[in-house]
Amino acid sequence: MQLGITIPLQKFLKWKSPVYGEPENLFFCWDLHVIRFHGENTLMAVNASNAFTVILWKMEWADWENLGQRTLEAIRMGLLNAGYGEETVEAYFRAAGSASFTKTHGRRPVAALNRMTDFLRQAPMKLEVDRQFQSAHSRFVNGNLLKTAGFDLPGRPEGFLNEDMEKNGIKPGRCAHEPSPGAEKCPCRRKCPRRGNCEECLAFHRDQKPGIPAACRKKKR
Repeated sequence: MQLGITIPLQKFLKWKSPVYGEPENLFFCWDLHVIRFHGENTLMAVNASNAFTVILWKMEWADWENLGQRTLEAIRMGLLNAGYGEETVEAYFRAAGSASFTKTHGRRPVAALNRMTDFLRQAPMKLEVDRQFQSAHSRFVNGNLLKTAGFDLPGRPEGFLNEDMEKNGIKPGRCAHEPSPGAEKCPCRRKCPRRGNCEECLAFHRDQKPGIPAACRKKKR
């Protein structure tokens, strides 16, 4: 897996210019960028093929010093947050291989990264101030329409990611109940990092007794 470092992030970290990576499938490449978001240094990791993006807010210096590990953790959380099962996530990391820092992956991936930055700044939802990984903001940006390096026509990163999984032989196993427009109002979606684990969802509503919202009533397939 290649982790491309943007020039602003390179300057922020005071790193020497990274090397160009060997030619690689863009699906296994991510470009990393730093922005100020709500007054805090924020990491964006954007897939070079499909522009699927994960966001870590309020990064401390200890996090930046361990950037590789923190990025891999964020990608893992992002894939789980998008509804992929543990087996699918593990298959992706096995196929991607060990991580190394490189230059970014060309004009088109960087252009998509810039668009994702614009989408993030337009996000209407509140921050989860007690968490670094911003699940709602990540879902928001990944639902926007744009052009990416890995696809000829415009589309949404969440859809492109699924296509990339299939094209690369990774069975995109999903949680049994898919995200829906009403899911943001469902308390279990804020409690469960898997965002779609039916057993946890139903157990939460049984315990809390608020009634099961329509968004949570789908049965396991």
